[in-house]
Amino acid sequence: MSAAVIGVLVGIVGAAAGVVGAVSFVGSGREDAAAVAEAQAEAEFLGVCQAQLHDIDCGCLWRDARPAFLPDARDEVITLIADRKTMPLRVQRIRTERLLGPELAKMVWGAAYYCGRR
Repeated sequence: MSAAVIGVLVGIVGAAAGVVGAVSFVGSGREDAAAVAEAQAEAEFLGVCQAQLHDIDCGCLWRDARPAFLPDARDEVITLIADRKTMPLRVQRIRTERLLGPELAKMVWGAAYYCGRR
């Protein structure tokens, strides 16, 4: 190969590496923003949870049932868990399934039981 062809190939490879580096940089910015949003959601959850659920490890509850604690349903789910000792089991199940669906409801109640401070 001639020196000119090699020079062009080196230039193409260098440009491709620069594009990959730029994409990685942009991607990491999105990942950082997602991590910040996740940390903020966790902090908000822990604040609300610890104020209402004194007999449950809220960090454990977050780790085990995080998908159920979306901001639009978070407060209602925490209230359902807080009222669990005064509400019949069937009513708990119906309300939670209506709010979250059966899979997330099962996840929440399993986590609430597992994370309860005994």
